[in-house]
Amino acid sequence: MIKKIKAAQLIPGMFVHDFACGWLENPFFRNSLLITDGEMIEKIIANGIQELFIDTEKGLDAVTAVLPLEPVVEELPDEIGTPGAAIVTMAAFDERLSGTPRRDLRDELPGALKLREEMETVLEDVFQSVSSGKNIDISATREVSEKMVESVFRNESALPCVAKTRQTEKYLISRALNVSTLMIAFAKFIGMQPAEIVNIAIGALLHDVGMLKLDQNLLKKPEKLTPQEYEDVKMHVLYSYEIISVSAGEMQPALQMALLHHERFDGAGYSHGLKGEVIPKSVRMLSIADVFDAMTSTKAYNGAMNLSAGNRKLVELAGMGQLDGSLVEWFIRCIGIYPVGAIVRLSTGKIGIVIRQNAQSLLKPVVNIIYDGVKDRFVRRHRMDLSEIPDDRPDGKIVATGWEKSFKIDPLDYLLA
Repeated sequence: MIKKIKAAQLIPGMFVHDFACGWLENPFFRNSLLITDGEMIEKIIANGIQELFIDTEKGLDAVTAVLPLEPVVEELPDEIGTPGAAIVTMAAFDERLSGTPRRDLRDELPGALKLREEMETVLEDVFQSVSSGKNIDISATREVSEKMVESVFRNESALPCVAKTRQTEKYLISRALNVSTLMIAFAKFIGMQPAEIVNIAIGALLHDVGMLKLDQNLLKKPEKLTPQEYEDVKMHVLYSYEIISVSAGEMQPALQMALLHHERFDGAGYSHGLKGEVIPKSVRMLSIADVFDAMTSTKAYNGAMNLSAGNRKLVELAGMGQLDGSLVEWFIRCIGIYPVGAIVRLSTGKIGIVIRQNAQSLLKPVVNIIYDGVKDRFVRRHRMDLSEIPDDRPDGKIVATGWEKSFKIDPLDYLLA
């Protein structure tokens, strides 16, 4: 079947039947060919070709053609809301949140803890529906996503802090909650509008839902996957896409995030080998948040990398070309070198909990000192703004970080007090 699509909808695996342009505008000097990589797509778009015809019998069809791969503002619905509730227009939602009063971390944390429980309940229902072969309740997913966005607009640190200190034993659910929380904070930090962030949150919550269609033993396997097992696992992106499309139709950007979140900036990802800014911005952001959370979350068969080490690994992966380097830089600025709630050790042996970032000096956050590692005892809690301490003083330098299990403390106990 011959089908007309926008050039921005091309992905590797599609067969171009007709470029619908003049000879001079055709970058390949032939009118039909198979698209094999992202570079070909970049060349087509760079030559000003906006629309063309594909042959669905010789290449991929509409399962991916519905996804506009333009790295611009995502398409949004005219209204957002849930059945049975008052419909809220995008403009009204944006306007309402633009006047959201800021809350202190301690004031926002109790609500963030309750919201985390609600998020987990919604995801459990979603996962149960998928496992039972039913459509997911996209309205409940949207409602909790709106609440998450509202929380982050009140305080950008509370919900991400809760996400990392309240891990559920259900790995896939925990990962979905963590990644969506990171994506909301990230999207707000780079200036996206609230209604746009809601759709990104939905996509982040659901992007790995196709994992439920796999043999769950593969996800728990400690050994390296065989080539066939790896091919089986790669199918989860298509399963996620199909589940979301059946339940929510052509909802952007959730479909993009589901199908493309394993693409890599250097073109070495799967399943389509997209490269660079041909990959939508929301997907490039998700790749960073997803990789970061995977490295810093505990699986049954391995431990978690501490958060600062996770940051360093992101920089390494960006240097190798796998992740968008400019977005990695923004992500690290967003979550901080030492995120709120992280337990840090100073060069003096004192132990503290990060309670606030210093935007002008990410290496020197504000911490609450709670423990003396030299004297091996808890101390009267006191606050230190490391940015106010001269560089030549040892008490102003962080030398280690991580969720120190040996202390057996809950950081939230100290952040809420």
